[in-house]
Amino acid sequence: MKISAGGGPPAPLLSIASFGGDGSFTTTGNTKFSLALPNQGLADERGPGYGRWAQTGDREFKLTFYAVLLKNGEVNGYLQVLGTLILSESGNEFTTSDCKVDFMDADRKVLDSDNDQVHGTRLETP
Repeated sequence: MKISAGGGPPAPLLSIASFGGDGSFTTTGNTKFSLALPNQGLADERGPGYGRWAQTGDREFKLTFYAVLLKNGEVNGYLQVLGTLILSESGNEFTTSDCKVDFMDADRKVLDSDNDQVHGTRLETP
């Protein structure tokens, strides 16, 4: 996946995501990042993401996942992602029609939000 963060770094974040047949979801990838002021001190890294997906229409899926935010290697908050994925006709790619990312402190208070654009391509099975 390539993630273009709203107001984030100019280069896309790269990630690998796994959509399980049971509706489970995991993701990992670029972990180092920086937040804009005034939330710059919240985190400098994120952990892997875990969540759920469900089909909501023809080639349309809702996805929710969470990851811990780390500051100097210690958990300092949470990342919550809510999005709608649109699968291509071939089934080999998807894009997001909306993807809201909330950055929360340790008490789950939302401190900042982004609207990201995501494009994913299925990895070929060897």
